[in-house]
Amino acid sequence: ASTITITCDGPLEVDYGREIAVFNENVKADDGQNQIYSDRMDVYFSMSDEVDPKTGQKKGKINKIVSEGNVKIIKGENESYSEKAVYLADEKKVILTGRPKLIIVSEGGGLNASFGD
Repeated sequence: ASTITITCDGPLEVDYGREIAVFNENVKADDGQNQIYSDRMDVYFSMSDEVDPKTGQKKGKINKIVSEGNVKIIKGENESYSEKAVYLADEKKVILTGRPKLIIVSEGGGLNASFGD
């Protein structure tokens, strides 16, 4: 199981019925390898009946994260900027919209990296 820590300065609203948590103001999500910063973050989750023996809490799973407003994603040395980012957990896919900008640090420089075969 992986751990993700999400913090914010503003209010945090959790709706267990709809299984959504809304983080506001200076939001940061960190899984130890990647960081996402934004003004607002909607985290869609699903709770299981399985209980964590350490905490006594039910285990949850993140399905989707929607980040909006001044979104910055840091993955190693690479960075992306956009107004909105949607992370789909099951597909391990991120969709950037709103003037997306990607900064990739490549070995050897240039645009000569090979994609696929």
